[in-house]
Amino acid sequence: KPKVVPPKKPEPKKLSDEEKLAEKNLKLELAKLKPLEPAKDAKEILKVADAVLKQLDLDGLQQYLGTPADETAADKDALKKKWDAQKAALITALRAQAGVRLAQAKADKKTIAAFEAAWEKLIRWNPATDAANAELNLERELLHNRLGNAVKILTAKISKSPATRAHYEKRAEFLGKLGWTEWQAHEKKSLLVRFPSEYPPF
Repeated sequence: KPKVVPPKKPEPKKLSDEEKLAEKNLKLELAKLKPLEPAKDAKEILKVADAVLKQLDLDGLQQYLGTPADETAADKDALKKKWDAQKAALITALRAQAGVRLAQAKADKKTIAAFEAAWEKLIRWNPATDAANAELNLERELLHNRLGNAVKILTAKISKSPATRAHYEKRAEFLGKLGWTEWQAHEKKSLLVRFPSEYPPF
C-alpha cells in the first residue's frame, strides 16, 4: 500500500524591510496619541491622527475585509496581522479625531456638525456600541441633551463594570435631571449598599 505523504505546509511570508519600517513608523505615530488630551492638545492630536491616516492603505483594507480569505495562501497569517493592525490604527485615529471634535463642540455648539461628521466616520469602521466608544457615545447624547439615552448607555456600562462607583453616581445625577426623583433616591441608597466602605457611617 503506497504511503500517503501529507501536503507540505506553505512557508509563512516574511515582511520586507520596507514593510517592517512602515509598521514601526505607524506604531510610533500611534504612541504619540496616548498622552495627549483632546481639550488641551487638539492641534497635535489632529496632526498625528492625520499622519496615521496617511500611512494607511484604506483601499487595500476595504478590499481585504470584503474578500474571503484564501486558507491555503502562504501569507494568510501575515496578511491578517497586517490588515488587523491597519484597521486598529484607523479606528484609533478616527476616535482621536472624534474626541477632539467633541471637546470643541462642548465648548462651542456651532461646531457640533464637525463632531457629528467625525463620529459618523468612526462608526463606519467601529460600531457605536463598542465598549471603547462608550464614553464618546455618552458625551454625544449629553451634547444633544438626550438624557434618557445617556442613562441607557450608563446602564450598559454598569452591566460590564458593576464595581465602578462613578457610573452609578452619574446615573443618579441624570435621573434627577430627568425629574425621576424616586429612581434617583433609589440609586443613591443603592450606593450605600454597593460601596459601604466608601461612605462614612451615620
